[in-house]
Amino acid sequence: MSKLMKAYEVRDGDEGNCVIAFATNSATARREGGGELGLEFEEVESCTRAPWADQYAPGPVPLHACLENGWWFECSHCGLRFDEDGRRGDGDRDDECEPVDDGKAHYCSPTCKMEHWAEKRQRTHRQLAAIEAALTHWPMATGVIATECNKPWPSRGSEMRAQFTLPGVRYPVSWVPGCESVYVSQCDAEDFKRVYGKPEAE
Repeated sequence: MSKLMKAYEVRDGDEGNCVIAFATNSATARREGGGELGLEFEEVESCTRAPWADQYAPGPVPLHACLENGWWFECSHCGLRFDEDGRRGDGDRDDECEPVDDGKAHYCSPTCKMEHWAEKRQRTHRQLAAIEAALTHWPMATGVIATECNKPWPSRGSEMRAQFTLPGVRYPVSWVPGCESVYVSQCDAEDFKRVYGKPEAE
């Protein structure tokens, strides 16, 4: 007969984060909960029983149950903290604090959840557009990815930058679609210049 899984609250002292780990003993919960927090066994501040969460084994624990038991979260969209009593420092928000999650992230309201999803879709669209532009401009490119980066100082804002490898250079190069310059490693600058023209070295 298998042993009963029990709930443990595993806490990170530095950041104040914690998770619920289900295990048959404290040592296993400490190891698995610490791993979820990105901590080694000895870095976990505390691992204590959380009987209120036993009923949800093997997990996950519903958001509402955590809130009812004194937990707080940061909204994955607006970044505001919220607990059972509402938001902390919500300023001029018009929407009600109605905590929801999507199985991966927590939000202070359905509005934040929908806005977060919309931003993710837009970012994905920009990434795909940057990859397509890179493959059109650099048809010999391989391993093309695109990430959103801060613009170089003193500019503000962000830009979608494609990164890829090219024949004749050792390290990946990066390029902002529509930009005349391509950024390469300093040790590849001469080889790139010889094959492709003048780069802008990083």
